[in-house]
Amino acid sequence: MKQIIQIFFAWALLLAPLYSQTAEWQSVGPDGGDINALVIADTGTFFAGTSSGGLYRSTDGGQSWAHIDQPQRSQFILYSTEGMIKNAQGHLFAATSRDVQRSTDNGDSWSVFDVGLTDHFIRDLVIDSTGVLFAASNNAGVFRSEDNGESWTAFNNGLTELGVRALAINSRGDVFAGTSNGVFFSDDNGDNWTEVSTGLDNKFIFTVFVTPEDSLLVGNSIGAARSSDNGANWNTVIMFSSIGSFARDMNNVLFAGGRGGFFFRSLDNGLTWQTGDTLLFGAFEDLLVMPSGELLAATGNYGVLQSSDDGDNWTSKNAGLTAVDIVSMTQTPGGTIFAGSNEGVFHTNDGGANWTQTIIDTIGFNVGFIASNDTGRLFAGIDGNLVISDDNGATWFDVDTSLTAFFPRSIAFGSAGDVYVGFNSTIFKSADGGDTWAELTTSIPGTNINAMGVSPTGTVFAGTRSNGVYRSIDGGTTWVEVNNGIGQNFDMTAFLFQPNGDVLVSGFDGVFRSIDNGDTWEKAGSVPTLGVKDLVRDSGGNLFVGMRGGGVAVSEDDGANWTYLNSGLWHKNADALLIDAEDNLYVGTRGGSVFKTQFFPTSVEQSQREVPKTFVLEQNYPNPFNPTTTIHYMVQEAGLVELKIYTVSGQIVQTLVTEDKSPGEYSVSWDGKTSNGKRVATGVYFYTLKSGSKQISKQMLLIK
Repeated sequence: MKQIIQIFFAWALLLAPLYSQTAEWQSVGPDGGDINALVIADTGTFFAGTSSGGLYRSTDGGQSWAHIDQPQRSQFILYSTEGMIKNAQGHLFAATSRDVQRSTDNGDSWSVFDVGLTDHFIRDLVIDSTGVLFAASNNAGVFRSEDNGESWTAFNNGLTELGVRALAINSRGDVFAGTSNGVFFSDDNGDNWTEVSTGLDNKFIFTVFVTPEDSLLVGNSIGAARSSDNGANWNTVIMFSSIGSFARDMNNVLFAGGRGGFFFRSLDNGLTWQTGDTLLFGAFEDLLVMPSGELLAATGNYGVLQSSDDGDNWTSKNAGLTAVDIVSMTQTPGGTIFAGSNEGVFHTNDGGANWTQTIIDTIGFNVGFIASNDTGRLFAGIDGNLVISDDNGATWFDVDTSLTAFFPRSIAFGSAGDVYVGFNSTIFKSADGGDTWAELTTSIPGTNINAMGVSPTGTVFAGTRSNGVYRSIDGGTTWVEVNNGIGQNFDMTAFLFQPNGDVLVSGFDGVFRSIDNGDTWEKAGSVPTLGVKDLVRDSGGNLFVGMRGGGVAVSEDDGANWTYLNSGLWHKNADALLIDAEDNLYVGTRGGSVFKTQFFPTSVEQSQREVPKTFVLEQNYPNPFNPTTTIHYMVQEAGLVELKIYTVSGQIVQTLVTEDKSPGEYSVSWDGKTSNGKRVATGVYFYTLKSGSKQISKQMLLIK
């Protein structure tokens, strides 16, 4: 079996003259992001947990935020923060899609506490008056901890639905669990559960809330329901808006936030509700009543919002909160930089110092890609549609109705106004700059067209999701597969055409080069981390790749050698790269917004790097995964290193590493196969790193 093994050359590269680079990344916005959870510590400090951008802290009442620096591959960045609470001692707890974490130093540092958790996707946490913790898991029911989170035990007797999404505790200590199929009640500290769903019109529960008078509210996928008898009977009180959060202020006003962007308040303990401001394409994920009485909202697509009038109006409080998913960037001939995101389109005219957000209310919000042609006409794939702007992004319109496909994935511009757009299984072409369109009926069938490019000589290339590269030399009329040297390469992501005529293509396995217009390909060195998402070149000929989970790497020798370029880049999911006219390098990250730097290479004989001071095995990424995942580790002392995959019963599945290693940082990928090439089944596996007398093990989850 061919193993894909990538070694991090982060400490000692011994094979050629090497380079040390001068480049420090700076976060430049835009502000905002998907925020899932808010909490106030005893110190008055606010914390915001994001979907994929880590944790943020505010010391000025939520007016501005600062990212909490965590280890390079922090769980808070790799996985979403689902909920946050604090206990009577001021300890902070975070429920994430991978584990429970605790901080005892006001959020400066966090530790994983997952002993006993058979399901690590934790959706909610609550604490009773005695300090007992309860955790709602995604598919293993309710866990309880009586030692401040040090260990957990499942208590699911009578809990017939184990997909628990929310928890609440009333004044008597009764525990309520909202699940994907009803509400359950326990009056014995979670030992036993009874379903209490009579009268619920919809049993898919998003959130549970208990008022000081012990009235019970649940938000579900169609609205909200109320019970005044501990869940024995329910009455629907809000309809036609899925409710994901509740709160109550000091004046006994109740608030409900909808996942469709609707907001409600009640002045009579939840019997009747009034509507407030609406977030277009947004969602209220969590509500927090501030000590001042004002409301703070964690939202999807709008970051953190604040209201001083009970939700009639909301203002953005996102200064410094850079947690936007940036998936694509482009620059117009006039110099405006556009960033496509899950929050619409952002643009800047001053290199990222200031950004303007455009919400296209008639078209959609979620951007798949954005690109400018040489006339400044902008094209974007938004919520499954291809749209165009002719006024620098101020307004947008759908393309001509002759384009009948949906969900555009890639775009390329040829000469004389030719535009090619790749969809899930076909390609459309416009010969007049995007005014009219025709389907290329002989285009590549049955696969996603993830990347497109047109060479200076007019050759059109298409990179696919699972079938490698295709080429057309007649403007898209006919296509041929050109995978000689690439093999079964997946997730082609970008094409780059060199001044000498070479064609480069990036994909999951790295970067490949063709010197004969695609007839044959060979690998351009070994990128430090598998999963290349974008590829660009600066005016000096330096090549840059953005990598999934690996940040950015640079090659100064046309792809022969690659080194990390991550100083200051705290978010490593690098999806989009851009080089502007001044050779400034921008990277758009999935959950960390945009970072900016300028690269200044300095040639030296040997790159000196600090030897690791610890023995580390990091969580594999992605996780869950299918079919390939990457494992990073650090070795402190020279010697024999072993890295093996085991089943839950302790049987060896695959030996990934067994060789002498020098002190340094390394990476290895596993393709979900045994040593004899047989693909393993869906399930939990363990991977163990051993060096000398030291040994570390972690879990991973393969999903098919």
